[in-house]
Amino acid sequence: MVEVLERNGVPVATKNPKKKPVWEMTKEEQQNDTDVVFDFDELLEYAEGNIAPVFGPKFNVIDSYSRRVRLPARDYLLVSRVTKMDAEPNQFRIGATMTTEYDLPVNGELSEGGDIPWAILVESGQCDLMLISYMGIDFQCKGNRVYRLLDTTLTFYGVAYEGETLTYDIKVNGFAKGPGGEVSMFFFSYDCYCNGRLLIEMRNGAAGFFDDQTLAAGKGVIHTKGDLLKRSKIVKQDIKPFMVEPCTHKTTFSEQDMQALVEKKWDQVMGKNYYLDYKLTTRKMLMIDRVTHIIPDGGAYGLGLLVGEKILDPQHWYFPCHFVKDQVMAGSLVSDGCSQLLKLYMVWLGFLHKVEPNFKFVPVDGTPNKVRCRGQISPHHGKLVYVMEIREVGYDANNNPYAIADVDIIDVNTELGQSFHFNELHKYGKGDLSKKIVVDFKGIALRMKGKPRTQPTLVPVTLTPTPTELIPI
Repeated sequence: MVEVLERNGVPVATKNPKKKPVWEMTKEEQQNDTDVVFDFDELLEYAEGNIAPVFGPKFNVIDSYSRRVRLPARDYLLVSRVTKMDAEPNQFRIGATMTTEYDLPVNGELSEGGDIPWAILVESGQCDLMLISYMGIDFQCKGNRVYRLLDTTLTFYGVAYEGETLTYDIKVNGFAKGPGGEVSMFFFSYDCYCNGRLLIEMRNGAAGFFDDQTLAAGKGVIHTKGDLLKRSKIVKQDIKPFMVEPCTHKTTFSEQDMQALVEKKWDQVMGKNYYLDYKLTTRKMLMIDRVTHIIPDGGAYGLGLLVGEKILDPQHWYFPCHFVKDQVMAGSLVSDGCSQLLKLYMVWLGFLHKVEPNFKFVPVDGTPNKVRCRGQISPHHGKLVYVMEIREVGYDANNNPYAIADVDIIDVNTELGQSFHFNELHKYGKGDLSKKIVVDFKGIALRMKGKPRTQPTLVPVTLTPTPTELIPI
């Protein structure tokens, strides 16, 4: 929260004496390319403090409510400024827009001089929250209902680097209303650009506003009869042609192992043939603390089944910052765990021997990643279980290896006596509140971009059949 000053007896969050607060700006000033609509001080106050010094005195009543829509606090506040806005208070208008920018810090604690994490590229478009807030959603919710993301589809076309600026054009596409005529859901999209290059298209964004009882009663992602029928018709493939030099002697990774991969000690963890000058992620962004299973011929497609775990603690940084007075784990962080687990599998298969050492992990351009959130991850002791099935592996036109995966996220709350057992995977996704899939991802896609190496000889592999009782239905 920033120091709030006053102008003419009215609190204002900006410290810039030349900047007008939004309620004094004309429509033209809010939409031109020269004026900043909200600066960082205003964004920080909106995220951590009061709303009225940012949006104006008309919003005073919202500061009396126990909760409201906010941006994440400073640990995960990934917007530097709002440069344009076409929206009005207390008007839910289809076509309302907001343009934001985020300056990617150099050597920031979320990237530490390495790749910009997947989560940062996605989460930096977070101002759909601020847009629906400015349109007046909390005049209706009154602290009784809170924002929760439901759906989104993300398609990547590139990556960004430290020191660059991301630009997000965010648009409201529609609304749904409850029985009383109040907004219960809204639909939105964004395009992300960097230096004029399109990086991400986010489509089919949907978020709802829910009371505590509705959230508690949520049954998570349900595997319908149609889903199960479709799954039963999947033809298993052969993973062996893609096992370049698999690390078959190591199919589990401890907390110490995962920390070592953050420190680029791949060869110490996996063996001398796996030397790799690559940081899996940063210390703060590590979302896979353990890997309990790597079954290369497992899963419905026969191309790999992996199980990873993230240890949860209410005091860990990702809960208090998202959001103030309404803590819930960000789905973008969970998605980053998916990319970390997929990177590990690609190295495990030996794909690092297919490209020169200076390769980069990048998204597979044009592959939609569909996300469904059907349960909140609230602060508790326990763990998230990542159940990843590889649905496609191969080589692109440049002979760069790639992999595409689907992932179910299971929330295990040990405070409620919950536990997870691999041989009970078939019990999840059936509506049992104690065995809930809270998020699923379809189409997590990565490739190793680099100069191809001379074709290595495949290492002969004999796979031990996986007992059928261990293969999830």
